Amino acid sequence: MRGAQTASTLTAIEDIWDELIQDHPIQTEFLDDTFAETFEAFQVMTSVLTSFAFVALAFSLIGLFGLAAFMAETHTKEIGVRKVMGASQWQIARLLIWQFSRPVI
Repeated sequence: MRGAQTASTLTAIEDIWDELIQDHPIQTEFLDDTFAETFEAFQVMTSVLTSFAFVALAFSLIGLFGLAAFMAETHTKEIGVRKVMGASQWQIARLLIWQFSRPVI
C-alpha cells in the first residue's frame, strides 16, 4: 500500500470484506494511531509517577529535617560541654553529621 493510494486501498479492502463477511462490519485502525495512544498513556503515567515521587521526596526530607532537629535537641548539653571544652564549630558539625548519617544510612 502506497501513501498516495491509501483511500482507494481501504475502499477496496472494505468492499472485499463486505462481500465475504456481511454480518460483521470492518474495524480499521492504523498502527501509528495505536502507537500514539499508547505513547500518550505512558506520558500520563510518567507525569503521575513523577508527581508521586516528588511528594515522597518532600515527605522524606521533612522527616530527615525532623530527625536532625530532634538529634540536635537531645544533644544540646553535649554540644554545650564540647563548646566549653574548646571544640570548634566544624568539629561539632562533623559530630552531628556523623551521628545523623548513621541512622539514615
